[in-house]
Amino acid sequence: MKRHRVWSASCLGPALLVSFAFLLPLASAQEFRGSITGTVTDQQGAAIASAGIEARSLDTNTIQKTTTNASGLYVIPYLSGGRYSVSASAAGFKQDVRSSVELRVGDRMQTDFSMQVGVTSEKVTVTGETPLLSTSDATEGQVIDSKTIGEMPLLGRNPVMLTLLSTGILWANPQPSGSERPWDNNGMENFNINGSQGLTNQFLLDGIPNTNVENTGPANLSLVLSPDATSEFKVQTNSYDAEYGRTGGGTVSITLKSGTNALHGAAYDYERNTIFNANIFQNNAGNIPRAPLHWHQPGIEVDAPIILPISTTGATRPSS
Repeated sequence: MKRHRVWSASCLGPALLVSFAFLLPLASAQEFRGSITGTVTDQQGAAIASAGIEARSLDTNTIQKTTTNASGLYVIPYLSGGRYSVSASAAGFKQDVRSSVELRVGDRMQTDFSMQVGVTSEKVTVTGETPLLSTSDATEGQVIDSKTIGEMPLLGRNPVMLTLLSTGILWANPQPSGSERPWDNNGMENFNINGSQGLTNQFLLDGIPNTNVENTGPANLSLVLSPDATSEFKVQTNSYDAEYGRTGGGTVSITLKSGTNALHGAAYDYERNTIFNANIFQNNAGNIPRAPLHWHQPGIEVDAPIILPISTTGATRPSS
């Protein structure tokens, strides 16, 4: 069995990462993983009990299985975000396959099967787009995916600033004449989500609360991830489940990247320098040279499979 996790270091000290790792088991969590649920029926709409359901990750090839109950209902919880192939099998029916089901952070994906009479060796494969409207819960929100995080320009490389791309988000800077520092944990209290005050927002990292009260504002981030370590995040505006009900504002649920079965990595240095910038109009008019600017953000990102040892039959324990 293979389990995967990717970590990215970008201007983060080792002590901070170690401290954060020790604090994770101590914090209560909201569920950030997704689930796939639905019903299995025949062509006449009658429920099929004890049908086998299998969800296979197209990214890591891991498989999770379950069976339907007497009402033909099933649920596969605790699934990491990504693409899945979901299939239903039952005696006397053709195997029914949904070849590409995309699951995102916190999703509860409804995937129903209407099976045709036949032999199990026959297969019916259905392909199609992931529905834009979720009918399995009343949560309203928007997902900022990994493609957007990787391609959108980010001053300070703080991916949470892309929350502004979501519907109903207002950046209310109380000091417009001053500059914000989006690369650290300041300014998160300035997000007004659907009219709520920024101080009542909640930020989660893989289900763990990621806010602090260092600056008397609970909406400040405890840890700002590099975009290279961020898989995606979901901005939930209202009508979310009771597990997120500890806030009067919105909830931003961030997930870390997971690795794949191949070794990947990158090293980078994001640089801003005086020589790359044009002078402003007022300085040119007064023969004032460009203000010096030297900004470096180096980092490294590595992800790879972790192979767990599997015991073999007849193996002996070495003597001490």
